[in-house]
Amino acid sequence: YATAAVRSFVERARAVPGVARFVGHTPRDRPASGRVLEKAGFRVAAEIDDEHEGVPIRVVEWELTPS
Repeated sequence: YATAAVRSFVERARAVPGVARFVGHTPRDRPASGRVLEKAGFRVAAEIDDEHEGVPIRVVEWELTPS
């Protein structure tokens, strides 16, 4: 269901003028979350520092360029 939800979101968002790209972050310790984005067409763009509930964490940044 998660991949279908991401695909649906992307499909709807593509209709919004000015949307240039989609970015998602997944925690490194949750590879299943990354697989969801990968199956929806996202590709790894970088590994960056982020924050979750005030705690610094390292995440994978995913990107999808609208077609």
